[in-house]
Amino acid sequence: MRLEAIIERYLEGWVRSDVAAIMDLYGDGFQYHDLTAGLVVPMEGIEAFLTETFAAEGRSPMSFHDTIIPNEETVFLHWTQMLKTPGKRGTVRIGGVELLIIRDEKIISVYEFYDFRPPDPAERESQIDAAHAEQLRKLGLAEADVADIAARAGTYLTDQQAFLDPDISLSSVAEAIGVTRNQLSHVLNNVMAASFYDWVNGQRIAYVKSQMEAFGETAAKAFSVVNAAMDAGFNSISGFYTAFKKHAGVTPTVYLKKVMPSP
Repeated sequence: MRLEAIIERYLEGWVRSDVAAIMDLYGDGFQYHDLTAGLVVPMEGIEAFLTETFAAEGRSPMSFHDTIIPNEETVFLHWTQMLKTPGKRGTVRIGGVELLIIRDEKIISVYEFYDFRPPDPAERESQIDAAHAEQLRKLGLAEADVADIAARAGTYLTDQQAFLDPDISLSSVAEAIGVTRNQLSHVLNNVMAASFYDWVNGQRIAYVKSQMEAFGETAAKAFSVVNAAMDAGFNSISGFYTAFKKHAGVTPTVYLKKVMPSP
């Protein structure tokens, strides 16, 4: 199946809220990364996640705008959606960016960032676009380069588990994927809406959570949070606890109890 056909089916599935059609495009080992919430949904949980998403009340159909395909394994999508909220806020606009990694004609990873805001006047959008274009010019980047850098950074971090390196830095990742420190920083701040260490720590916490979930009841009682933190690349326990609470919403101890099987 040609890449364009995969994207056409993917977009159609989301517009029609067709869970089965979307699921058919995902490959074995698929993972959805919600960069805003710090959430990682594996393949076994994605059907329930999609069903719950489409069942949410007050959502308008999604509108897809820019589609950038920097190479045969990467697609960059921009979408918007209107959401009715209770109370004084009324209707808010959700704006999102998705990064799709495709291999062997299947989507294996989706990285998504979104935010909520009131509808912006056209003048404001024009100002934002102009400022963004000027930033790219100063960095020596084209719009397609931004998508490519985001894809390479995401692939490097997750596929090679570079986040496990306690000495990982913005400079080391930039060097590994062949860009400058400033170029990578721009992509993280403006596309993924995260600082470098928030981005890295999000992957580390997802890794620790997966280790917790892999333990059975007996093993979970002997699970070492300290060892898990060190193995995930954290240099301090306090930093690990702060990051875990931020990305998981609870402390490591509470989360471990939550995933332990009931007696």
